Amino acid sequence: FYSWRPFLTKEAMSWINAFIEGKSIEGVREDIRRGKPSLGKNKLLRLRQAATNICMIEKMLRSDAQDEGAQNVLEALDKIHNSNEVPAKYEKCLELLRKLQSRPGKEGKAIIWSHNVANIQQLSKFLHANDIGNEMLYGATPIDSSDDYDDVKSRNEIIDAFHHDDSKFKVIIANPQAVGESISLHKACLNAIYMDRDFNAATFIQSKDRIHRYGLEQKDEVNYFFLICANTVDEKIDNRLAEKEKRMQEMIDKEDIPLLSLYASEDEEDYDDVKACLDSYERKRV
Repeated sequence: FYSWRPFLTKEAMSWINAFIEGKSIEGVREDIRRGKPSLGKNKLLRLRQAATNICMIEKMLRSDAQDEGAQNVLEALDKIHNSNEVPAKYEKCLELLRKLQSRPGKEGKAIIWSHNVANIQQLSKFLHANDIGNEMLYGATPIDSSDDYDDVKSRNEIIDAFHHDDSKFKVIIANPQAVGESISLHKACLNAIYMDRDFNAATFIQSKDRIHRYGLEQKDEVNYFFLICANTVDEKIDNRLAEKEKRMQEMIDKEDIPLLSLYASEDEEDYDDVKACLDSYERKRV
């Protein structure tokens, strides 16, 4: 959570980090005791949100009205709001985009992936405020034009405009669950920025395939930028996705592909993700 370090001290952020982790891990352990480890992984959503933008968990903290620790964190968040401080990931994303946009054609365009709708909306406003034209693709974006949405661009309109060299915007901010399989951008864009990721390897690989697939020119160089906040769940997700992607590639490379045994159980795979986070948390406490 050091994304706010320019405003809050490293010690303050370490305390906030420990508090949020502790609250989330308590919920994970309770789900495991109830025999529902897959629900535990949903509890880790708080950690994922906070690693990108700590203000995303404000609603959760306000629900713990009697918790002194939660109230202390909320006081820190109020100071952040009043200072107009922005997350370091937003700043790093802006820095990357400014470098990319000096390049011609699809070399200068980028798609930004984020799993959180509120984060997509806030990032879009932040980029517009810094003269980076962009459009959003997520669940609320209509697929086709409609008389009911005269002032709203459809997904098809956005994707079509993005493919033109004279497009008024060079950036798309998208939700991989909503549009990961429905768009093909390899002829329009060579850069992908991952604002945040979850543990789902299939969704992650599909998102990479949006700009890296058959039909690329030999000279094309695809770039992936992963924004990882130090000492947060971001690091554990990065490790787990790398392990899963390697395992899936090894299975594909085999002469016989054991499709039915690719994963013994979805719940079992969920538990491995949860356990990795639990183990990491316990090591920090030692």
